[in-house]
This record gives sequence, C-alpha cells and structure tokens, in this order.
Amino acid sequence: MCTGAPSSTQAGCDSLPAHGLHLPRLPGITIMLTFPLMQLSRDLFIHIPSRTSECVEELWVNPITGVVQCAFAKGNVYEYTHVSRRAILNLLSQPQMSLGFWVNRNLLAYDCKSKKYGYSYTLPVILATSMPYLS
Repeated sequence: MCTGAPSSTQAGCDSLPAHGLHLPRLPGITIMLTFPLMQLSRDLFIHIPSRTSECVEELWVNPITGVVQCAFAKGNVYEYTHVSRRAILNLLSQPQMSLGFWVNRNLLAYDCKSKKYGYSYTLPVILATSMPYLS
C-alpha cells in the first residue's frame, strides 16, 4: 500500500500532496476521485476495463458503498445499489471474468443481494463516456 509523508513519492503511487493522500497505481484500472474528502467514499468509482462482453459497454463500481453503474450495449445506463461488496472485489481481482456474466449473476438475478435489498435507477446519461454519473 502507499504510505508515508504527504510530500514523499513512492514507486507505484500517485500522490495528492495537498490532501496527504496516496493512491496505488493499478494496471488498467482508472480510479476517479472527487473532492472534498468528506464525500470520498460516496464518489469513489473504479472503472472496470473493457472485457469480453456483448451486453455491457461500461462498468463503474464503488466497493465502499456497494454501488454499480452499468452502461449496456443497447444504450441504457443504470445504477444498482446494495451490490455485494464481495462480488465487486471478486470482479476487480479476476481480470478474465466476463462483464456480462458478472452483471447477470450479481445485478439481474432474482436471488442476488441487489435485487432483494437494493434499487435500480435509470441514469440521465446519454453517452457511456460521461460516466460515472455523480448526482
């Protein structure tokens, strides 16, 4: 992990010296942060790189709050809440997993956590390139 004084730079870390925050560099994964730091856990979305999937165009996940934003290839963009954090971490750790398989199993299945306890919202996003949508 990236630790140390705010002014130090470490190999494999991106430093934000004004806030004393060090972010690990993860190959192929983009981390989007918005400030102030009070909203850090709500606005931390990780972009899942494009994988083999015919139904999912873009996927952004927040492993802290359990929120996933998904842009389907047909153009619809949805936000899912109460997604299993274990499933999100599993997706992040396995780069060979199909995004369509993961979405069908963890967002759309009738017995998954997000269907039982969470909500799905249509997001007012026209293009998948304007994701993640932060309200």
